[in-house]
Amino acid sequence: MKTYGGLFEILISLDNLKEAYRKAKRRKEHKASVQEFEKHWQLYLVQLHLELKTKTYIPRKLKTFILRDPKQELSV
Repeated sequence: MKTYGGLFEILISLDNLKEAYRKAKRRKEHKASVQEFEKHWQLYLVQLHLELKTKTYIPRKLKTFILRDPKQELSV
C-alpha cells in the first residue's frame, strides 16, 4: 500500500479513532448498540487499531435497503 507522508498512520492512530468514535456516537447514546459498545469502547478501539495496522481488518457486509419517499422528487 502506498502511503502519503504517514497519512495512514495518522488515520489509524488511537487519538483519531477516539475522535471518530466520539463524533459517531453523538445524538445516538440512547441506542442499545451504542450503549453496549460504550461498555468496552477502549478495548474495541485498540483491537480496531491493531487490525488496521496489521492490515487484517475485514469490514462487515453493507446492509442494502430501498428508500421510498413519494413526497420527495429526485433531480439531477
